[in-house]
Amino acid sequence: MESQVVDDSVVEDKIKGLCWKTKEGDLIPVSEMRDSHLRNAALFLMGLGYTTCVASTERKVVWLSILRKEWERRMLTREVDDVGTGVVKTTFTKTRRLKG
Repeated sequence: MESQVVDDSVVEDKIKGLCWKTKEGDLIPVSEMRDSHLRNAALFLMGLGYTTCVASTERKVVWLSILRKEWERRMLTREVDDVGTGVVKTTFTKTRRLKG
């Protein structure tokens, strides 16, 4: 349990410098991914995408944590920007446990 706390803080501290590698081989900073790309990357890692992710379970969990933190950062920013506008916001739901 203690290592999880350490992992979460490391992800939070380094998230802005991390890049996602697209299927074409391009590197995109996570903070610059479109919302739809962020969502599709998470679905891919959870095994719900059009292709299969062959990464280890540990790597998938780390990346899902990174993507979730970025999504939460965006939602907090939008809540500040959209105060009083009545805009409906979407969020990630809790993900199912990955099988190793």
